[in-house]
Parts: sequence; structure tokens; C-alpha cells
Amino acid sequence: MEAIQSFMERYFVPLVAKINGQRHVAAVRDAFTLSFPLTMGGSMVLLINYVLLDPTGFIAKLLHLGDLIPNLAQYQAVLSSVINGTTNILSIIIAFLVAYQLAQEMGGDKVLCGITSLSSFFILYPLCAGICR
Repeated sequence: MEAIQSFMERYFVPLVAKINGQRHVAAVRDAFTLSFPLTMGGSMVLLINYVLLDPTGFIAKLLHLGDLIPNLAQYQAVLSSVINGTTNILSIIIAFLVAYQLAQEMGGDKVLCGITSLSSFFILYPLCAGICR
């Protein structure tokens, strides 16, 4: 085990440190760090929706939630829209924050770069949505 750790420290740690120091990678890292509360909230709703409220799920059958809560699938549909909205808002926030963090690193106008990135996102989104489907 010590040989593997020594090998990793010798070859991988310098490479990872060099990649981590690259300003574009750092901007993406910092953007996702700033958006973590939204990611965590969406993840909790996702967990509740698909673990507790799924009528065919293990927990719902174990606790007989279908008998206790009528129309359990309708509650799941409501939370599905919350998950979808959280994911969509997160993509907008990340598009803004990556440019904002990179402008901060490079000493540029942070808000202008963020708005330009957001504008580019909305211009290219219909094209990307058509390709990805």
C-alpha cells in the first residue's frame, strides 16, 4: 500500500497540482463551489422524490406510504418539476459564474464577462438542445 501511495505522490500529485493551478479549471471549480447550496437543495429534493415518494419504490412499499398518502404519484410529479427547475437554474448560474470567476482571476470586468457568457449561453442553447436530442 505504501508503494502505491509513494507512486501516486511522485507522479500524479505534481500533474494534478499543475492542472488545478490552471486558471480555466480553477474558474470552473470555483463556480461549482459557489453553486453548491443549490446543488445540495436539488439533490435533497431528488432523494425525497425518488426514494420516498416513488409508489413502486422499496421505502414506499416498506412503510406502506401508498396506503397512508393517497395520490403519492401526484406529489412525485410536483417535485419532479422542482428538480427540473433546479437543474435549469443551476445551468444558468454556472454559465454566469465560470465567466465571472475567470474574469476575476484575469483582472477583467467580472459582471460584463458574466453577462456576455450568459448571453452566449442563451444564443447557443436552442442549437445545443436540438443536437443533444
